[in-house]
Amino acid sequence: MLLRFDDTNPSKEKEEFEHGIIEDLEHLNIIPYKVSWTSDHFKLLNKYAIQLIEQGDAYMDNTNPENMKQQRDEGINSINRDNSVERN
Repeated sequence: MLLRFDDTNPSKEKEEFEHGIIEDLEHLNIIPYKVSWTSDHFKLLNKYAIQLIEQGDAYMDNTNPENMKQQRDEGINSINRDNSVERN
């Protein structure tokens, strides 16, 4: 089993939680063959994000979380949805 920690904001992650999760898995006799962190792959993920934006399949959105939730709940597209590739 591959164990991947989703540490998309590494400065906020605490190593003690990772150790706790690994220990809990060991108590269940689950031993990962490899441990990986999302932050190990930021360059590759960034490359894919740029590719998706250039293809028109993704966009960057800096809408604040409250407005984003309201827009989603109401089925309203973000004002950023139709930004050009250059603006993204």
